[in-house]
Amino acid sequence: MPPSKTHIYHQGDPAPTVKASEDRTSLTTPAATFQNLGSDHDIFFTVILAKDYSAYVAEAKLTYCSKFPVRRETLPPIEIESIEESASEVMVDSKGTAKKVHLTKRIPHVDPRLLHMWEVRRSLIRRWKRQRNNRKLKKRIGSLTEEAAWYAVQLSPEKLAHAPWRVKGDPQ
Repeated sequence: MPPSKTHIYHQGDPAPTVKASEDRTSLTTPAATFQNLGSDHDIFFTVILAKDYSAYVAEAKLTYCSKFPVRRETLPPIEIESIEESASEVMVDSKGTAKKVHLTKRIPHVDPRLLHMWEVRRSLIRRWKRQRNNRKLKKRIGSLTEEAAWYAVQLSPEKLAHAPWRVKGDPQ
């Protein structure tokens, strides 16, 4: 893991002493760390904060078929000279309508419908933050949250194992 994502530090006492004057007679927390105060217990407290590590497995591409025709309408028409050129232009246009999702060992599968529900919910919440008094919007967010939760429960490992969007070579 990169060092920027992990923090390790030592603390002498959970309630640190603060130096109140400049006479240097009181011990500060760093000075009290690793000190033996005459008993069989040393002052030592270690805190390790680390971001949850998840190994990169693969990348799934989810294409939004409804966005592709809209994108094609805004671009100039393709002049078909060869199949290779027109196919490469269509591939370039489809890249703008696809979303890449990184799959990890914790998240080995992606369901496009559930992902779409989460995105819609996120956008509705952003809109609701600007319009806090909109009760219809709040009810819509609640119903969408319940629908997404119900759908997530319906996605069992048995159903996901035979899903058409499953990545080849993916661990079961």
